[in-house]
Amino acid sequence: MRNAALALFLLATPLPLVMVANPAAADDLTAQDNMFVTEASGSGLAEVELGQLAQRQAASSEVKQFGQQMVQDHGQANQKLMALAKELGATPPEKPGEKAEATKRELEGMTGEKFDQGYIRAMIKDHDQAVALFQREAQEGQSEQLRKFAEAILPTLQEHLQMARSIGRQVGVKG
Repeated sequence: MRNAALALFLLATPLPLVMVANPAAADDLTAQDNMFVTEASGSGLAEVELGQLAQRQAASSEVKQFGQQMVQDHGQANQKLMALAKELGATPPEKPGEKAEATKRELEGMTGEKFDQGYIRAMIKDHDQAVALFQREAQEGQSEQLRKFAEAILPTLQEHLQMARSIGRQVGVKG
């Protein structure tokens, strides 16, 4: 009788709300989706730090404004990605990767026009890589939430790349 009562209780008890409200949270992310979270988070954190550096060290007002936009746009995207990663059970990095840190150290030693050129070169390279990363996730990612995030952010990254190239021409950077 006790077993029957327990079985009835378990059958009548709803599934945990987390599983019902967010079935994706119960699934493990694929290696590609995890890689996307790691790379996109690290890259976004780097863009914010380098944008802050540009606001302090750039000679050109266009480069300073671009740096400010990087802080704003990537800061907002980072917040969205961090919340999404948490919801999906992923653990994004809390700071930029080693390559980004090396770029930052290199740029910190530059001033004036040399800084502007170095920063914009880095932004062209970084945004070229980010566009490819986000395109790949938008097309091939297994997590619907991450695919939608990548699709939503991709046009902004493409715009940043075009802006960086345009500013690059103004400060003497080819590419």
